[in-house]
Amino acid sequence: MKLGNRPSIPRSIRQALGMKRASQEFRLVYVWTLRRDDSFRDYLQEGIDGIFVNPNNIANLRNAFLNFSATRRMATRNDNPFQ
Repeated sequence: MKLGNRPSIPRSIRQALGMKRASQEFRLVYVWTLRRDDSFRDYLQEGIDGIFVNPNNIANLRNAFLNFSATRRMATRNDNPFQ
């Protein structure tokens, strides 16, 4: 999948995802994002491995997950973020 020039996905994240897909140089790519629902959807659509948000944005992130429930899920405390 080719990453487009989407304004809400920073170049560094697009590059990291491309490197991960091309050579497995990166195992996981995580982002921290501010309250922008469109950025949640864009990151999920591009295949980001994890999104860190402020506690007051968790509900917005959950709503973004609704369209990706077949392939994505919210992490739990039992998840290992390094696997």
